Amino acid sequence: MRDESGKRGEQMTTADQGFAEWNIAVARMIDALDSEDLPRLLVASLETRVAFDAALVIAYRLGRKPLVLYDDLSSEEHSVHVDGYLAGAYLLDPFYRASIEGRPSGIYRLSDVAPEGFRQSEYYRSYYIRTLQTDEICFLTQLEDGWVANVSLGREHPAASFRRKEIERLRAAAPVVHAALARHWSSGEQPEPEADAATSLHAHVETALANFGRSLLTKREYQVVQLLLRGHSTRSSARELGIAPETVRLHRKNLYAKLDVASQSELFVLFIETLAQISEDPTRDPLLHDSRES
Repeated sequence: MRDESGKRGEQMTTADQGFAEWNIAVARMIDALDSEDLPRLLVASLETRVAFDAALVIAYRLGRKPLVLYDDLSSEEHSVHVDGYLAGAYLLDPFYRASIEGRPSGIYRLSDVAPEGFRQSEYYRSYYIRTLQTDEICFLTQLEDGWVANVSLGREHPAASFRRKEIERLRAAAPVVHAALARHWSSGEQPEPEADAATSLHAHVETALANFGRSLLTKREYQVVQLLLRGHSTRSSARELGIAPETVRLHRKNLYAKLDVASQSELFVLFIETLAQISEDPTRDPLLHDSRES
């Protein structure tokens, strides 16, 4: 009994220490609610709950370039995680898609928001895998005026996936995270959303993705190519469209022939290439400006 009692006392001491660290971190965060330092302190508070290798706080809104509110990345990591992401990769990010499609505030893993087959998609192989993250958890928080905040916590070691108990600790912290971000955003201390040519370009890129292939493909082929670009497999595309996988394969074969590509990899490259040729009219299919026409 004494040994058991002693063990219980030691466990309680450890729990008390963790709770004390969390309270101190939250107190600092409360003091900074109206400060631009809030995102950094928010990440620091979550570090008292679980360990992680990389953190990024970013805000999304449909038609606007994402806003990076905080990151703890090295300059080399920044070029992959942030620069490449903001250059247009974010459009195919499952967390971005979940945000603009109205996913409720909450905690999500990549598997919660990514379509089936995402890890075989060209976006995953061309961009996501370069971030070296093997597991990622994100807090999505609905903000004012259609903005959504994403607090992304990542781990890089293959054997270091977030455990169930760790996820539960983060889930318990979620109400504080959501309230702090909403209060901070409403205070006006976040970076000013850009309204310049760069933001306009990203709005055009977003529209270009939505219109990619519309002028050359049938309605069903267009629906299939949109799903393929977003990382869906043949099976999940069939489920989304309510048709048989064999029918999806037939549409994929036909659209590949029309677009003069032979694989999903070439399809992805074609989409990226067409982004450099977007006209002033973003409602047009960007393939109409593809150099292959001439």
